[in-house]
Amino acid sequence: MSFGTVFAQATELEWLDLGRGSVLDEDDRISDAVAAMTKLRVLLIQSPTPTTLKTLKDMQAPLTAVDADFFGYNGRCRDPVVVFSPFKESLETMKVASVHFSKPDVRYHRVTSLTAQDCHNVHLLNMVRCFPNLQDLHLEVGQGAVSSEWFIDSQRSQNLEARAQVVWQSLTRLSGNLVCLYTLALCHSVDHLCVASSMLTPADEERLSAVLRDLRGLHSLYLKLKAPDFDTATLDRALAPVKATLAELMLRLEYRGRNYREVPAYTNAMIESLSAFPLHTLRLCIKWYYNGPKGDPMFDSNFNHLSIAEHAMRCIASLRYIYVEIEPTATEFDIESKVEGDGRLVRFLQPLEEQWSLADPDALFSNDFLESWWQVTGS
Repeated sequence: MSFGTVFAQATELEWLDLGRGSVLDEDDRISDAVAAMTKLRVLLIQSPTPTTLKTLKDMQAPLTAVDADFFGYNGRCRDPVVVFSPFKESLETMKVASVHFSKPDVRYHRVTSLTAQDCHNVHLLNMVRCFPNLQDLHLEVGQGAVSSEWFIDSQRSQNLEARAQVVWQSLTRLSGNLVCLYTLALCHSVDHLCVASSMLTPADEERLSAVLRDLRGLHSLYLKLKAPDFDTATLDRALAPVKATLAELMLRLEYRGRNYREVPAYTNAMIESLSAFPLHTLRLCIKWYYNGPKGDPMFDSNFNHLSIAEHAMRCIASLRYIYVEIEPTATEFDIESKVEGDGRLVRFLQPLEEQWSLADPDALFSNDFLESWWQVTGS
């Protein structure tokens, strides 16, 4: 049985992954069958061809979610606002890559979640007009688009002027690489920010601080730091704009090199630097990269999940919950007052044998992880 025949009979499909778009070029019956499907709701495609784009225009199904990577399409990016306009009344979730946003005249009123990776421009005004009810936004600027410091500052200046004309009231969760967040220049109060980029270094301090000043009243923040280069003084200056409002913080500390003995002191110093913040939730992930010969254990016996939790409890008076990961295991703790006296203690939220890990760096930046993190933090 040919693929064309299979697709022609698959009239009940609700979810379809076409892989590379060239599959539609192999048999006209495949593209005709996909266009005729009426129950399809989720579509995934990679490297679409002109046949793919024509099929999208002819489709009868009211798609609610799309995942499309336009890399390799005639050597240029595509505008997803135009490509998916046949579904502007039904789409709720859009995940795209290798794109640019240029057309502000198509409205996607039902889209609440947008992920744009390898995005070659960040025009705030256009995006707000196209997605007026967006709640969850993840943006990553393509490396090829960041041609110079002048380009970054020029696009930020344009967005600074544009933000006086728009208000993105619905947006509550924002994530992306630092260059993209800085360029976006979004002046709005969001609940959650995830700086999902490569490890931040002291050179990133100014841009990180600018982003945090833009996002007034930030409640929840996720950062990935290069340790020990990104020291406590740098962190304190960078986080100064949110010192009065930040309640939930996730820090991923990444160490590289042979001197693992500096890790405990640095980690404890980082915790101590947070004493002035009104944190009630702290998530601390410690990752050490070293490919040399095996030697002494990474940490001494006095540096473990419980000791870190107890140190955080002593340093941060407002803290009520802490998650500690020392790869490859993690433990969650609740902090509660003692029955008698004014002291506090930490309480395991799960037995040690049920420890779990988020050691995979990719998992830490995945939408699934972010969704679970935001659910845990109560949003």
